[in-house]
Amino acid sequence: MVARFNYPGSGVHNFCSDPSGTYLYAGDEIGSGQWYRIFDVRDPQNVEQVGEIIIDAGSTSHNCHTKDGLLYIAHYDRGVWVYDIAVDPVNPELVGYYETGVSNFGIWTVNPHLPSGKIVASDGSNGLLVLEIDTMPIANEPAPEVPAGVTLAPATPNPFGNATTLRFSLDAAAEARLAVYDARGREVAVLVDGPLAAGTHEATLRAADLPSGVYLVRLDAAGRTLTQRVTLLR
Repeated sequence: MVARFNYPGSGVHNFCSDPSGTYLYAGDEIGSGQWYRIFDVRDPQNVEQVGEIIIDAGSTSHNCHTKDGLLYIAHYDRGVWVYDIAVDPVNPELVGYYETGVSNFGIWTVNPHLPSGKIVASDGSNGLLVLEIDTMPIANEPAPEVPAGVTLAPATPNPFGNATTLRFSLDAAAEARLAVYDARGREVAVLVDGPLAAGTHEATLRAADLPSGVYLVRLDAAGRTLTQRVTLLR
């Protein structure tokens, strides 16, 4: 035993962590608030709750797994929910979900660890589900609104081998920062950082010192943030 910590009305069933082991995602199944809580566990003797993931306060969470900067949650009658925890593990961003609706049992667990990249989920009413995340907007969700004045074009090529080109546009002069993060949320490259004139700009991500994997490109400009994923294959 390294440490013990708790919160009021707790009924934790399982937990998983971000790749660095800094943050713990604890799923409550039988407590007074049956959702996920995020804990900072860098100091086991002083664990702090730093966030929550409430998919549906009236539904019950169950098992979670993490892989490649994504958090996968099995949520009984609300289905499978996937969050990006690579850049900001305290404020996960929803990237996809698959809802099964009210059922006798629902999604008990979700497993994202197959070499094929497929996701399997066990459903107590419907059997084994095989899922995948595509690049289209989430079904029944409007496409994310792109802030006016700042655009980030798809990387070319993507996936890429040695290098890929990133293009973005500003409708007015602004401070801009274009950075790249790995699946553990670590900043691995800063391609742009400073004032830029209005217009279209481009930068090249060179991968000579980077391992294969999925990376997150983040553009911060004019008080807005745009992101996209790029995949490095060797």
